[in-house]
Amino acid sequence: TDVDDQLTQRIGVADLHSDLPLGLLKRRFDGQNGSLRTEWLPRLRAGGVRVVVCAVYIDSIFLPEGALRRAVQLVDALLEEIATCADEIELAISGADVERITGQGKIAAILALEGAEPLGQDLSALRLFYRLGMRMLSFAWMRRTAFGDGAWENDSRGGLTRLGRDAVREMNRLGIIMDVSHASDQ
Repeated sequence: TDVDDQLTQRIGVADLHSDLPLGLLKRRFDGQNGSLRTEWLPRLRAGGVRVVVCAVYIDSIFLPEGALRRAVQLVDALLEEIATCADEIELAISGADVERITGQGKIAAILALEGAEPLGQDLSALRLFYRLGMRMLSFAWMRRTAFGDGAWENDSRGGLTRLGRDAVREMNRLGIIMDVSHASDQ
């Protein structure tokens, strides 16, 4: 449509789901700092990507006790690498940021949580991750969380929990995008 064409002309191609934080963390564990500049940015540029949503996903092996720690490691790796490449990529925390950053010829990175496991059982971590720059959140990656059911749980017909409904209200207040990609039908 004309609106889509106008948006694409303004901000370029958007990758709405990248496992970039995990890739960066794996390279750092292997002793390779700086892979954002040497490996990932050239790939994003070659693909014409101007906006990248950086998903923080927690593997099952870290659940439940290690979810927050793992999320901190992933976010730290992303933010540390972005800080060393400020001439090419910047964390966007608003729509205006996306337009400003892409207008400067840089890539706009949007921090997202894919699954709410790192948030635990209350909203304090939601607000903390918001302060770190998180602007998109999905409550579930297929499995059930304290906030709601993922797509693997369609048979339970559980949908959102009370905590999940409270979180939606808080996300609306803060301006966090609700990603329903892996949510249950309910």
